[in-house]
Amino acid sequence: DDEPFELKGSLAFQPVELSMEELQALALAARPEVVQQEKLVGLWKADIRAERAGYLPTVRARAAYKGANPGDSFSEDEWDWHWNAGFTAEWSLFDGGLRHGKVLEKGLELLKAEDNLGELKRSIDLEVKTYCLDVRRAAEAVLASQDNVALAEKSLAIAKTRYDAGLATYLDFTDTNLALSKARLTWNTALAEHMNALALLKY
Repeated sequence: DDEPFELKGSLAFQPVELSMEELQALALAARPEVVQQEKLVGLWKADIRAERAGYLPTVRARAAYKGANPGDSFSEDEWDWHWNAGFTAEWSLFDGGLRHGKVLEKGLELLKAEDNLGELKRSIDLEVKTYCLDVRRAAEAVLASQDNVALAEKSLAIAKTRYDAGLATYLDFTDTNLALSKARLTWNTALAEHMNALALLKY
């Protein structure tokens, strides 16, 4: 944008204690792709159970209470009332191995889904581990560059004293000042990288 902008806030180093195992467990519980794959595994298991149910007999029972008018009388007392009940069972004994083949086929699909779930969990564990290591590396870089800034500030103070006393040239003083600016730039860059690494880990 052409309009001037103003930065808000400041880069601040906020050290965090990371438990990689807890973060990995949190990621596995919260990631939608894991939940989706787990549901797919559950669906395949239910499908196999439904297919295996075909090995069992199908049982049907029926019952009815009927009344028959023996003549032209409209009196209910003269009607013939009786129960009618029945029971049937069907069992497919010979299907040429078709059902067994379907169970095996769906079992293979279940194994593939479980393997995909395991691979997905391993990749998420690795991703979280990578980001944790990035945060730790960035934190170490912040601490190291912070020490460099402190040393550069002391060097600049010494150079200014020497320059004021006539023991150093102006070029020596400006070189020390440039070294301090570079150290501060490195420190700010490390702060930004640390905050970015934390944001990626939280994401």
